[in-house]
Amino acid sequence: MELGLNPKPWRFGRAAAALLLVCVLVCPEMPGQTQTAKSSGPVDPRAMVKPDPKRARKLAELGSKEEAAGQYTEALAAYEEAARYAPFDVTIVNLEVSLRSRLVRGYMDEAERRAIAGDLDMATQQLATALHLDPANSIVQERLQQMELMKGDSKELPPQEPPIGLPQLKPNHTRQNFRMQADLRTVFEQVVLAYGLKAAFDPDLPSRAVKLRLEDADFETAMKVLTAETGTF
Repeated sequence: MELGLNPKPWRFGRAAAALLLVCVLVCPEMPGQTQTAKSSGPVDPRAMVKPDPKRARKLAELGSKEEAAGQYTEALAAYEEAARYAPFDVTIVNLEVSLRSRLVRGYMDEAERRAIAGDLDMATQQLATALHLDPANSIVQERLQQMELMKGDSKELPPQEPPIGLPQLKPNHTRQNFRMQADLRTVFEQVVLAYGLKAAFDPDLPSRAVKLRLEDADFETAMKVLTAETGTF
């Protein structure tokens, strides 16, 4: 009977092991462990750049060589990187600012030329490139919005068809020089003849002397100048 009342030694070992396991599962993380878990995660390498004037000068020299070779995108990237390593060096920072400004101005000028020529799609593309280089440029943003509106308006306009029954002018696509001084009819006849056309006049057209001086003019330009100077159409 007494043997039944005394627990066996191995039972005490199992109880102790079970108690230890419960403590491990219940106890919270140590402060050091919690801090390590919170500090883990991706870190922006650009925020950890240590100033390095020597490296900045080398990058600036590399950018100058690339700019001289016409590799403006690579040069701008080199100047930008150099400015990160020397943010208080006015000379290095100005290299990036100056090149970026010239590139943006160039894209904007090309956009205007394309717009004048009627190529609104290419004009929009040039402005988008300029805005990519300088996202905070309000002038580029405004001009890009205007260009988008112009594209929308041009799509809504129906195609213009010539009036039925009127002859269609098909002048030669050449450029002519004119140095003439004669009566109105003679000047018109000679000008349109230079582009392969024949002139017809209203019977009431007055006769008066006309002087015309034009260099390297196409048909439309010559007609605009001649009608404006003579008050005819």
